[in-house]
Amino acid sequence: MEDWKDLIPGTVSRKYEVHNFNHALEILSQAYKQEFDEIIDALEKFSLSKVDIMSGGGNESAIPKKLSALLHPKNWSEVKITGDLVVHLCSRNKSEPAAQKVIENFIDGHTIDYVKEKIAIDME
Repeated sequence: MEDWKDLIPGTVSRKYEVHNFNHALEILSQAYKQEFDEIIDALEKFSLSKVDIMSGGGNESAIPKKLSALLHPKNWSEVKITGDLVVHLCSRNKSEPAAQKVIENFIDGHTIDYVKEKIAIDME
């Protein structure tokens, strides 16, 4: 495989500091090419101004709105994560059945900003 930096077009690498953890870029660019191309396209088109940084936004500033305008038309959507925790209580004596306890809504309320297929982008 080529150097991972070759996967990032100069139009993106000149604008952003890019890091690659656990071969994420190689995997994304090969296994999820459409989503990778859409992310690259959004990063190329995205621009940030002093006004964007200095302006208040209430719940959401202009910055994520600009990114949303680029990704939402391509079916990237916001997703809220919820989940139950299933706890298995197992006796050391294997002849006894295991008890099970469910803690409902153990994970509740974290929102991921952009999700498509198995790819997620969370903006902070």
